Amino acid sequence: MQYTPLSLDFKDEILSSVNTQRKYRQTINTDGTISLEDLTAYAQKGTVYGAKEIIEERKALNDIHANKIVSLSEVSLVTEEGYFVDAKAVKELYDMITPVSYAQSMFHIQPFYNVSAFSAYKIGREVHFNVSLNAKSGTTLIANNLYGINSEAIPAELRPTVATHIQCVGCSQSWGNGVAVMSYVDTTGVIYFSTPAVRDFYKFHGVWIAKS
Repeated sequence: MQYTPLSLDFKDEILSSVNTQRKYRQTINTDGTISLEDLTAYAQKGTVYGAKEIIEERKALNDIHANKIVSLSEVSLVTEEGYFVDAKAVKELYDMITPVSYAQSMFHIQPFYNVSAFSAYKIGREVHFNVSLNAKSGTTLIANNLYGINSEAIPAELRPTVATHIQCVGCSQSWGNGVAVMSYVDTTGVIYFSTPAVRDFYKFHGVWIAKS
């Protein structure tokens, strides 16, 4: 959008020291009216400011509001200088780069696990979570069985857009043997995992793209 800077060179009239007030010559016209001729001496002539200047200023203000960018999707379409960004678009950007934390209650863990550690946050549309699970005392876990972290409390807009694989970053028995774990989160927000061997400790790190 082409931007034309408004004038900044307006000046007040300043009378010359040779006259302390304005002076006019009066002429009587043939139709009975009179005309005044300004005979004042000026140290500085004033600048004209009238309807033309007011219209220019108001048009500039109207153009700012009419052409302002109100969303980040519009920002990506801009190819020239002169556009102003609305606070709404700035808030979208702020929300994208500012983590929003979620409580453990967002995840409902199936009864046969204890949650020993949990964190979840959102940056833009990315939902990140870390969770450590321990089998409850006396629980028998079955190898290759499908277990789930039921995320039914996750708001619909935070659920994944597509089924997404997640990473088990520290899955081992209490004495330290590693184990491969297959895991993913579906579009309803339920996280599933299975293991080829019985283990009692799992630590997951997951990242998925939220619906909005």
